[in-house]
Amino acid sequence: MSTLLNEDMVRWVEQLVTACPDIREVWILGSRANSKARADSDWDFLVFGTQAARPCIESSSHLHRFDVDLLLVDDPTGEFSRPWGISKTGSLSRWEWKALSDKVSTYKSVKWVPDEDDPVPGSNTGNMAVSNLRAYRVWP
Repeated sequence: MSTLLNEDMVRWVEQLVTACPDIREVWILGSRANSKARADSDWDFLVFGTQAARPCIESSSHLHRFDVDLLLVDDPTGEFSRPWGISKTGSLSRWEWKALSDKVSTYKSVKWVPDEDDPVPGSNTGNMAVSNLRAYRVWP
């Protein structure tokens, strides 16, 4: 499996795909895939599968981890959502998801970046930052 995952995450992905055989692909993205992770960074995964994958993942509570942000893609629409925890939705088209190969894709990330020199603490001044990032298929 991918060198982007530590041993704990390799085991977790193996447990995920074993528990939910309707998963077709697992991709890592976010800070860990783009060499920007800190020690406390979560693990961001994008999962592709059949419609049967969603109820399987939702009901497999032993796989729900606070340090994993999993987004499940609904084929063929490309819409995705988080199957547990705080709601998060989006679409591959809004991310401008583009396959470079069968193992590497690019996407656009939009993130709020607060001003470091905020004159009034807590005033939430800042800007939206757009980044071109990469995602890597880690399974199969």
